[in-house]
Amino acid sequence: MCLRETYLPLISQFLRRDPLAVAHYLTGGKAALVRRAMRQVLGRDDSWAVDELGSAQGELREVLIRTTKLPFLGWVHCAEILYALVRVVKPRIIVETGVAAGVSSSFLLAALARNGEGELHSIDLPDHEEAYFPTLGKKPIAVLPPGESVGFLIPEALRSRWHLHQGNTRVLLPSVLDSLGNIDIFLHDSEHTYEMMMFEFETVWPHLRPGGLLLSDDVDWNDSFPDFCHRRGVKPVYFWGSGLAGGIKRS
Repeated sequence: MCLRETYLPLISQFLRRDPLAVAHYLTGGKAALVRRAMRQVLGRDDSWAVDELGSAQGELREVLIRTTKLPFLGWVHCAEILYALVRVVKPRIIVETGVAAGVSSSFLLAALARNGEGELHSIDLPDHEEAYFPTLGKKPIAVLPPGESVGFLIPEALRSRWHLHQGNTRVLLPSVLDSLGNIDIFLHDSEHTYEMMMFEFETVWPHLRPGGLLLSDDVDWNDSFPDFCHRRGVKPVYFWGSGLAGGIKRS
């Protein structure tokens, strides 16, 4: 399959969802798209959080160096957007599903460390892609290297705020949420099937505080995210070019 056949459907899909995205990209590049989406989802301009990555030091610098050595599908880095959002929102509790090597987890934890507060609870079923990717006609891309454990990319200095729960999301997510009470940010990045994504969104929603962020990676794989947002009266915001989308829970 040629590049045109691969990317044109995705480009067309995002253009339907956000027809002004191209104009912003042409006038301001990738950073302009990220800033615009952050304004849309948060309702304010916090471009400093996007610019902060350009002068990264310490653990964040280590994360950037280590992740650039991994293959990446996309041209707006989803993990960098997550970092900027966490720096602005300053959450107390983040829950994510799907860890693998720990790229997104590292950026979330780096932002929490920079904030000086907050905890990340991650749920992961190691190498689950090997089971469900073939059923979708896709090749697994986030299988752990031999001898490596879940989240192996996460720097040791950031792990004190990290709580890993290994197992099936359908079993663990309800119990983790019950133990935490209200949460501030949820990120779906586990099994990207319509049924699993909808299950996670519906399960998390009662636990997401008013003003909290619902985030999902790979929203272009199916219509679960826009369908859920429509059902709940949430305005979906697409971080164009990254596969990430978000919505805020209004009071």
